[in-house]
Amino acid sequence: MCEYIFRNGEKCSEPSILNSQYCIFHYENSEYHDSLIKLQNLKIYEKIINRDFNFEGAKIYNFSFICLNFVNCNFNDAVFYNDVSFEGASFEGETNFFKTIFKFKSSFKYCKYIGISHFHEISFFDNVDFNFATFNDKVKFISTFFNYAEFSNTIFYNQIFLEDCKFKTIIINNTIFYEFISFFSSSFEEECYFNDITFNKYTNFGKCTFNSSVFFLKTFFKGYTEFRKSRFNKNVHFSDSYWFDKISLSDSKLSEDSFSEFSMQNVVFLNGIELQRIEFNGETSLINFKSLIDVDFSDCIFNGELILCNITVKRSLIFTNVCFCNLLSFFKSGSESKRNILDISNLMFNFSKFYKDLKLSNYIFTKSSCISFIGSEFFSDLIIDNSKFLGDLNLNQISIKGKFSFHNVEIQKNSEKENFHRAARLYYQELGQNFDADEHFYQEMKARRVKTNEILLNNNRVLYENKDSGRFRLNQVKLKTKNFGSIILEQLFLYGTSSRGVILAFLFIGLIFGGIFFYFESLNSCILSQDSSLINNSLIYSYTNILGIDYSSLNQYPLLSIILTIIERIIGLLFFSILTVIIARRYMRT
Repeated sequence: MCEYIFRNGEKCSEPSILNSQYCIFHYENSEYHDSLIKLQNLKIYEKIINRDFNFEGAKIYNFSFICLNFVNCNFNDAVFYNDVSFEGASFEGETNFFKTIFKFKSSFKYCKYIGISHFHEISFFDNVDFNFATFNDKVKFISTFFNYAEFSNTIFYNQIFLEDCKFKTIIINNTIFYEFISFFSSSFEEECYFNDITFNKYTNFGKCTFNSSVFFLKTFFKGYTEFRKSRFNKNVHFSDSYWFDKISLSDSKLSEDSFSEFSMQNVVFLNGIELQRIEFNGETSLINFKSLIDVDFSDCIFNGELILCNITVKRSLIFTNVCFCNLLSFFKSGSESKRNILDISNLMFNFSKFYKDLKLSNYIFTKSSCISFIGSEFFSDLIIDNSKFLGDLNLNQISIKGKFSFHNVEIQKNSEKENFHRAARLYYQELGQNFDADEHFYQEMKARRVKTNEILLNNNRVLYENKDSGRFRLNQVKLKTKNFGSIILEQLFLYGTSSRGVILAFLFIGLIFGGIFFYFESLNSCILSQDSSLINNSLIYSYTNILGIDYSSLNQYPLLSIILTIIERIIGLLFFSILTVIIARRYMRT
């Protein structure tokens, strides 16, 4: 009898062949004769007729299992020494392939799996295809080696596990996964293609390693998709794909090769996408990219160029605490002259670092767009020339080591004008260009005044609509009074940035008071036009008085003289104080 012992401890019941301890199934010899092959084939037919599908440990040299109906088949530890085909076969009950070895091509085309299928620690040393196969129950490929695997037009109605597997090449084409699928901790050595695929439930590529390019083409992800802690060492392409649920690539490593790319072209995200704590070493491109939810690149590192071209993000595109070591472009190379669609509700670059130029030139950001660079550092140039910001633009606490270029920039919101001019003022102050800094300080304060007025007007509108007439009239008086004072500071004193208005106002006030003094002194004169000395004395008195010098006093109306003199001297003190502040700001700053 055969000395082979099965996994369950039972001994093989087949008779051993001549001069051997093993039967026709478990006998292994490199010089296996044709006569023995024929004998083995006859034995296989006999087992099939008897509905005995236990081929554990069998050394099968030349047999095809085409269109057979297997029930609880067992190919554990089997070895196939030639091409083998299971094409058109059906597998009922439990299907077991543990540590099975396929030395040459194998085909499971058009197979139908009705029960649970186990493919554990299998080695496919040549091509294997599961094209047009149907899996009605769970299927597990665990720790399996695939030299070249193809799943085309395959349907998986239940869960599928392809975990801890090693794929040299895998092609999955026009396949539907109705339930959970997991590639957890698998490695892909050569190019792999996922073309025209539908993932209906949770899809797990966690801790996978892609050593060559991976392509997701025309793929639908309807469940949560996870690439957490995966490693992509070559190009990654997502093209013409849709995500209906959340996707996560957080804590992954992308592209050690500096020439590698990560691209998403013509893709749509309908739910969350997590891309945090990823290092992108090659070119990263999001082209014709659409997301209805937040896209979060927080804590990522971009060592290669990042290209955002024709993208639509209905909520937030977040780059918080991100390091940009290369260019960030909103167009593809060679398409700078074309206007690109940039439909983003919130574009956040908060607390990020830019080591290359950032260009946002010739763009129109809509009213729904919020652009934020809070606390970011620019070690190169920030260029936003000829752009129009209709929504929010937040440049608070930014630091620019390079050039800040903003020619012909138009900002519609007054609150954002204030923030923008504050950032420009701080930039020029760091460069020591105080005259340019003063110009932006003036624009900053002007925008603040208009913004405050808008708030007060909105509050008054609410009071008016609520028919609170008393408070409405009181607020109207406060608003007009505040506007009067603010306009004087703005138009006359230019918020302390220029002495020209102060000097002109000084001359004008002296002239006005000189005219008043002339009028009261000349009341007793009969011919006013000939009394030129009276005019000169009145002007001299007015200007010396406003300068604080005691020159003389009015001959007529001594009480009025005292009152006017006090008023003019107070005005003079005010003007001199303002002038002193202006001179100090402009010429004494270091």
